[in-house]
Amino acid sequence: MRAYGFQFLYHNHEAEWKLSGSGFVLDDLLQAVGPEWMQLELDTYWIAKSGLDPVQMLKRYAGLVKAIHLKDMSADGEMAEVGRGVLDWPSILTAARAAGVCNYFIELDNADELDPARPITGLTGGMQYIQCICRCEALHAPANGHIIQAE
Repeated sequence: MRAYGFQFLYHNHEAEWKLSGSGFVLDDLLQAVGPEWMQLELDTYWIAKSGLDPVQMLKRYAGLVKAIHLKDMSADGEMAEVGRGVLDWPSILTAARAAGVCNYFIELDNADELDPARPITGLTGGMQYIQCICRCEALHAPANGHIIQAE
């Protein structure tokens, strides 16, 4: 796949954060496939929903995380629009940059539960929130550049 410019990124949900013999199920998968063939696209909501800290997981898998799904979590554990939940976005974005993340995706998995106009305003609001943090925290993109994209 690399000969054609493809890189396989694995996107986690909650199941990959269950403990296994060597750490997490995700660790078993990485060991079986090999980091030279598979890298990561971590999801902040599913990490937090599993009771883990997205910052610590970004540090743990630094160098392997090429993309990240930015999703917030409400105080009651449900999905929330980015910036309207309880996740520590300045710390997450700082850790993501340090981990080598190149692509950022703001996502609303529960968009079908919102009124028809809400997904657009939710994604736009999330993008503005993240961009504001990046400006306020002086988080500058590395030479390879960051992409903030709404899904």
